[in-house]
Amino acid sequence: MVICMTQLNLFYNAMDAFLSADGLHKVNLITKDVESILSQRNSEMWSPNFYHVAMFGDPAKDAVWGYQIDGHHLAVNFVVCGDKVSIVPAFIGSEPASVNGTPVLGHERNDGFQLLNSLNATQRAKAIQQGDRGLQLGAGQKNR
Repeated sequence: MVICMTQLNLFYNAMDAFLSADGLHKVNLITKDVESILSQRNSEMWSPNFYHVAMFGDPAKDAVWGYQIDGHHLAVNFVVCGDKVSIVPAFIGSEPASVNGTPVLGHERNDGFQLLNSLNATQRAKAIQQGDRGLQLGAGQKNR
């Protein structure tokens, strides 16, 4: 279910305990600012309100518990086991690449291009996929 902004803001407060200041800043840019820009283009497809939060287990009584935030440009899973936290799997993306002149994923983007530019011609030919590969995106058709 889609949660209300009050619940989402409480969730951001909880994420502050799990992410670095830079990580939390990126999550805020993606889920609030990027989605707000995109919602001006198509409010039925994109919105800061279109993020889902799920909780697994009970932090008060379970040894292992976790939660996730999931939406168009961000999917992050936090798993807690004792005093250890894993943040996997995760997807972090952004389009547009910057908000008000601030690159959302500046270092990550630069690292990706540096890796791509380090490949020789044979490696680049394999790494860069072009054309119709028959991939289907999305949840697909629900059987009725």
